[in-house]
Amino acid sequence: MKTRKQTFLLATALLLALGLMLLAGLKPKGFRIRNEVTWLKDTPGIAFGRMGIAYTEDSLTWSTSAGNPDSSLTIELSLKSTRRYGYGIPYVLSLWDGTEPDPLVVGQWKNHLVIRNRDPGSSRGYREIGADNALPRDTTNLITIASCADGTTVYVNGQRVEESRSVSLIPASGLSARLVMGNAATADAPWHGDLYGVTLFTGRLTSAEISERYRAWDSLGRASLPNAPGALAQYAFREGQGSAGNSAGGAHRLRIPRIFRILQLQVLSPPWKDFRFDAGTAEDAVVNLVGFVPFGYLMAALLITGLSLKRHRAVALTVITGLLLSLFIELAQVWIPTRCSQMVDLMLNTFGAWIGALVAVRDRTVRQ
Repeated sequence: MKTRKQTFLLATALLLALGLMLLAGLKPKGFRIRNEVTWLKDTPGIAFGRMGIAYTEDSLTWSTSAGNPDSSLTIELSLKSTRRYGYGIPYVLSLWDGTEPDPLVVGQWKNHLVIRNRDPGSSRGYREIGADNALPRDTTNLITIASCADGTTVYVNGQRVEESRSVSLIPASGLSARLVMGNAATADAPWHGDLYGVTLFTGRLTSAEISERYRAWDSLGRASLPNAPGALAQYAFREGQGSAGNSAGGAHRLRIPRIFRILQLQVLSPPWKDFRFDAGTAEDAVVNLVGFVPFGYLMAALLITGLSLKRHRAVALTVITGLLLSLFIELAQVWIPTRCSQMVDLMLNTFGAWIGALVAVRDRTVRQ
């Protein structure tokens, strides 16, 4: 009679633990969340919040041609960062072709500008150029990035601040990619700030042209970009409402969905991609480890008490069940914008289940 009561209590506690684990791991309301991109009221532009993204439905193409013999590129951004970042590289803008790493990223670290381009020959998979203090918090700046086969130059408010001969943003073979703003296509690099205008040119603007465009931008109130006839795409964000931003040339329409969308799903991302030495990572690790310990204890205790399994078999079955449960949660998190599917979580969850099972087999109150 005592064994039946103990089995019932263990089964009830296990079901309760499973429910809490699934609730914590999946957060059912998180599958469809609002895209935190809003139109600015006082000036043309869009503001990106914690979970925001905008992107083109079609690809922009840079190719070697008579008019652009070295696949050169100029990017012009009128923006204001509203946050200082201590870790990670939030994406202001990127070009995405479905392959990692992205061929081009314009991001922010602390209050510095970071520009990366894909380089398969590099040990990190990309090359990088940056500009210190180019994105001070709550300050509007005009960022211009001019690149060709000879290298890349960065301008802030018409002034040259950084140059690299080893970084060329567009490969000699050309590039066809979609434009993504305010986040990475994988939805794990959100940027907070206001974007007043974006222009992309097929061709490298000269220093004189960049200075002239800065003066025009300054005369317009240091927000809206001057018109750019002949640009590949220019987004002035004058619509003020709706789910789309129109390019001045009519092509490459920018979509601003009402519901946040992940463009590139990540399944069990490797530990070296997400690991950081900070308190947040340590906290996540502890939660993932400790969170599966009660499940491991209750599962093993129930197998020993209710099914009379040998202790080593109870431990093995508990670890396998914990692994499968964690795998289910991690695969479901692929479609949850606020969560990340990570291999390290799977490992820690399984280890936590094993620890809980070991505690159960050594607990004298757990009897066959």
